[in-house]
Amino acid sequence: MVVIQTALVFHARSVLTAAATDAARAAQTERGTTADGHTAAAQLLDESVSLFTDTRLSVERVGDRIIVNIDARVTSLVPGWSPSVSAHVDAPAEAFRPTGSR
Repeated sequence: MVVIQTALVFHARSVLTAAATDAARAAQTERGTTADGHTAAAQLLDESVSLFTDTRLSVERVGDRIIVNIDARVTSLVPGWSPSVSAHVDAPAEAFRPTGSR
């Protein structure tokens, strides 16, 4: 059981990383919003709902950066072990800059 649980943890980390990356890509476009990022991540997380419990997702625009954090607990197969995983993406936000302002 421990081997299977460990495999689930690694898979869960991959899913969270993909969701965080999708969120950053959706939010970082010139017209993208943090809500767009939240929606993109939520779509992927919803497909893996049985893999996670206690999922926390935040998508923020801080200056010219998009910051995505996702924390979750992996569904436990081993009594007494409740592993947690997280993903963090910090990406530049796209913005039009006229030639003279570069």
